[in-house]
Amino acid sequence: MPQDCVLVGVEMLEDAAELPSFRHPLSAAYVLGPERASLSPALLAQCRHVVRIPTRFALNLAVAGALVLYEPPAPAWPLCRPPVMTGGAGPAPAAASHGNPVFRRNVPDWAEDNET
Repeated sequence: MPQDCVLVGVEMLEDAAELPSFRHPLSAAYVLGPERASLSPALLAQCRHVVRIPTRFALNLAVAGALVLYEPPAPAWPLCRPPVMTGGAGPAPAAASHGNPVFRRNVPDWAEDNET
């Protein structure tokens, strides 16, 4: 693994951090267990963080991976991060401006009505 990479396990454990309030590290490797089993105790011991998706049932491995990786790390996308406390995520970004519309003034020959 790279030098600053953190190992994050994804497992349905009671003492694991819940995904909506988990702050993702900038450099992380996520370990998801098999669909019908769980991560081994030896692998869980190597994980710095263990995250769980708050559901009442087990998820398909692909769905679980998509949910975990959906939310980007905070420094990478500061305006897209959902609020994790009351009060919201701060002021809204400025509205995008693309300028005034441009209209074509010349009609091409092929578009003219050639009724003679």
